[in-house]
Amino acid sequence: MNEKALIKKCRRGDRQAFNELIRLYYDYVSGFLLKTTTDETLTEDLTQETFLKMIRNIEKFDPGGSAAFGTWLITIAKNCYIDHLRRNRIYLENIDD
Repeated sequence: MNEKALIKKCRRGDRQAFNELIRLYYDYVSGFLLKTTTDETLTEDLTQETFLKMIRNIEKFDPGGSAAFGTWLITIAKNCYIDHLRRNRIYLENIDD
Protein backbone atom coordinates (compact mmCIF):
# COMPACT_ATOMS: atom_id res chain seq x y z
CA MET A 1 0.00 0.00 0.00
CA ASN A 2 1.35 3.43 -0.84
CA GLU A 3 2.14 6.12 1.70
CA LYS A 4 -0.75 8.44 0.80
CA ALA A 5 -3.27 5.62 1.18
CA LEU A 6 -1.80 4.78 4.60
CA ILE A 7 -2.05 8.42 5.67
CA LYS A 8 -5.70 8.56 4.60
CA LYS A 9 -6.42 5.40 6.61
CA CYS A 10 -4.59 6.87 9.60
CA ARG A 11 -6.80 9.93 9.44
CA ARG A 12 -9.80 7.62 9.72
CA GLY A 13 -8.26 6.05 12.84
CA ASP A 14 -7.00 2.79 11.30
CA ARG A 15 -4.53 1.37 13.86
CA GLN A 16 -3.02 -1.04 11.39
CA ALA A 17 -2.20 1.86 9.04
CA PHE A 18 -0.47 3.68 11.90
CA ASN A 19 1.50 0.53 12.70
CA GLU A 20 2.53 0.22 9.06
CA LEU A 21 3.71 3.85 8.86
CA ILE A 22 5.68 3.38 12.06
CA ARG A 23 7.23 0.20 10.70
CA LEU A 24 8.16 1.94 7.45
CA TYR A 25 9.74 4.96 9.12
CA TYR A 26 11.07 3.64 12.44
CA ASP A 27 14.65 3.04 11.27
CA TYR A 28 14.72 6.36 9.42
CA VAL A 29 13.62 8.40 12.45
CA SER A 30 15.64 6.35 14.93
CA GLY A 31 18.77 6.62 12.77
CA PHE A 32 18.41 10.40 12.52
CA LEU A 33 17.97 10.73 16.28
CA LEU A 34 20.86 8.39 17.12
CA LYS A 35 23.14 10.39 14.85
CA THR A 36 21.90 13.61 16.49
CA THR A 37 21.96 12.51 20.14
CA THR A 38 24.62 9.74 20.13
CA ASP A 39 22.65 8.25 23.05
CA GLU A 40 20.74 5.01 22.47
CA THR A 41 18.40 5.37 25.44
CA LEU A 42 17.53 8.96 24.59
CA THR A 43 17.06 7.94 20.96
CA GLU A 44 14.52 5.29 21.95
CA ASP A 45 12.59 7.79 24.08
CA LEU A 46 12.61 10.50 21.41
CA THR A 47 11.65 8.04 18.67
CA GLN A 48 8.65 6.96 20.70
CA GLU A 49 7.72 10.58 21.39
CA THR A 50 8.04 11.38 17.67
CA PHE A 51 5.62 8.65 16.68
CA LEU A 52 3.16 9.60 19.40
CA LYS A 53 3.16 13.14 18.03
CA MET A 54 2.74 11.76 14.53
CA ILE A 55 -0.36 9.88 15.65
CA ARG A 56 -1.79 12.94 17.40
CA ASN A 57 -1.05 15.32 14.53
CA ILE A 58 -1.52 13.25 11.35
CA GLU A 59 -4.39 15.56 10.40
CA LYS A 60 -1.92 18.45 10.09
CA PHE A 61 0.17 16.71 7.43
CA ASP A 62 -0.76 17.74 3.90
CA PRO A 63 -0.10 14.80 1.54
CA GLY A 64 -0.54 17.14 -1.42
CA GLY A 65 1.88 19.71 -0.03
CA SER A 66 5.51 20.34 -0.83
CA ALA A 67 6.99 18.42 2.13
CA ALA A 68 7.42 14.67 2.00
CA PHE A 69 6.06 12.61 4.88
CA GLY A 70 9.58 11.60 5.94
CA THR A 71 10.61 15.25 6.08
CA TRP A 72 7.59 16.03 8.24
CA LEU A 73 8.52 13.20 10.63
CA ILE A 74 12.15 14.34 10.86
CA THR A 75 10.93 17.84 11.71
CA ILE A 76 8.87 16.36 14.55
CA ALA A 77 11.88 14.32 15.72
CA LYS A 78 14.15 17.39 15.61
CA ASN A 79 11.60 19.40 17.62
CA CYS A 80 11.31 16.59 20.17
CA TYR A 81 15.10 16.71 20.61
CA ILE A 82 15.09 20.51 20.96
CA ASP A 83 12.29 20.24 23.54
CA HIS A 84 14.38 17.66 25.44
CA LEU A 85 17.36 20.01 25.47
CA ARG A 86 15.22 22.89 26.72
CA ARG A 87 13.51 20.77 29.40
CA ASN A 88 16.90 19.70 30.69
CA ARG A 89 18.51 23.11 30.24
CA ILE A 90 21.17 21.72 27.94
CA TYR A 91 22.78 24.35 25.76
CA LEU A 92 24.85 23.47 22.77
CA GLU A 93 27.89 25.58 22.07
CA ASN A 94 28.02 27.29 18.74
CA ILE A 95 30.81 25.43 16.95
CA ASP A 96 31.53 28.50 14.82
CA ASP A 97 32.79 30.44 17.87
